Amino acid sequence: MLLSSYTAELAEGNHHLDKILLYDREGRPRPFAELVTVIRDAGFDASFVVRPTLRVALLVNIAGIPIRVGTGYRWYSLLFNRRIYEHRKTAEKHEVEYNLGLLRAVGIDAGNECIEFSVTIPPEAERRIRSLRTALGIEETDRVVVLHPGSRGSARDWGASRFRELANRLSAISGMKVIVTGGKGEQTLVEEVSGPPAPNRIPLANQLTLKEFAALVRSADVFVANSTGPLHIAAVVGVPVVGLYPNLTVASPRRWGPYTEKKRIFVAKGPLNCRSCLGGSARPRRGLRPCECMGTIEVSEVVSAVEELLQKSA
Repeated sequence: MLLSSYTAELAEGNHHLDKILLYDREGRPRPFAELVTVIRDAGFDASFVVRPTLRVALLVNIAGIPIRVGTGYRWYSLLFNRRIYEHRKTAEKHEVEYNLGLLRAVGIDAGNECIEFSVTIPPEAERRIRSLRTALGIEETDRVVVLHPGSRGSARDWGASRFRELANRLSAISGMKVIVTGGKGEQTLVEEVSGPPAPNRIPLANQLTLKEFAALVRSADVFVANSTGPLHIAAVVGVPVVGLYPNLTVASPRRWGPYTEKKRIFVAKGPLNCRSCLGGSARPRRGLRPCECMGTIEVSEVVSAVEELLQKSA
């Protein structure tokens, strides 16, 4: 797999992978000629480009990979010699299924029954989380809900005030601990959501590696988040999830929802493809304020969904 250094940690240890190639170095793309050499020297027979960009299409082409599979709907699709013609923007099915569909270009009809997810969590990450839970005063008998209010601009967010009300209402339940998580640059958001220090509302921002985060989430009972990467990590490690989505076709939970049966999904009740949600363009833009449409998802609905999932998991 050719991955960014930020996400590569999630793939490390997967027994299906022989090697991980890093696309970047400390957040900056590696020089093009260097990547071409690395890919060419590996002697690959085929490549499947699941996230097409011109740069990646050029990489696999110039590196001389004989079979190059990718979308047929980009102007640079001529750089692929096996093309799949599916418009993902219509969200007819899940992103996972679109990616599996690329295998049809080499005569493989995989079928959804073959889908299997895993994140290998090393023992040291498990030990770190056990120690952390003890230090945070979390008892074995406590029910734990993790809230992840941010998305780093990748999604339409439910908003800090809604997440804060949710944290307050859940933490008022006897035997409940609420952990509010966030990544780099989300310290202020996490503190805003968790509110004043309290033993049953715990802020945890930018303190964990991705494997440690996965271990923490796996130790929880329910996970709540916007449409963002951590929601999918929670689904992969088997935790019941609540996902919060805008009413946008390109951001539809049908395409981007957590791939699990243990979920409750809420979609904003605003008009489909609201121009405000889209930021006045054809696609959602990063760094936008919370959209009013997302506010149509009521806190009481989410509280009920969390309680329902807790009851089922019990």
